[in-house]
Amino acid sequence: MLPRTEDTSTKERRGMLSIPTYPVMGDVYDYAEFSVATETTDYDVKTNIAALFKNIGIGKRVQIWVDQTVSIKFNDTGMPAINPALFEQPYSFENWVLIKNLFITNVSGNTANIKVLMV
Repeated sequence: MLPRTEDTSTKERRGMLSIPTYPVMGDVYDYAEFSVATETTDYDVKTNIAALFKNIGIGKRVQIWVDQTVSIKFNDTGMPAINPALFEQPYSFENWVLIKNLFITNVSGNTANIKVLMV
């Protein structure tokens, strides 16, 4: 079920019919493949990867594939890191935060190969 912006009782009091709404889908996306060296902290994806945040200024959904365990922060290095397990791929984050940048930390001991799809 999709979330409503007003509860049904409010709409009924106003004499309005409940009409479901759906998210607006876009027609552009960004995709990039890149590597992050081991012992790298808060690698700034927006600054370093020109292919991302090119067509999509602010992402609403991102899918990330990695071959090493990394930490991911959204929008600011002061935000808490997300540490998804390798078997949870692709990592899919959608509709819970506007994505203005990604910061990746890799202390796995190996170079991390990363793929990012953003819409």
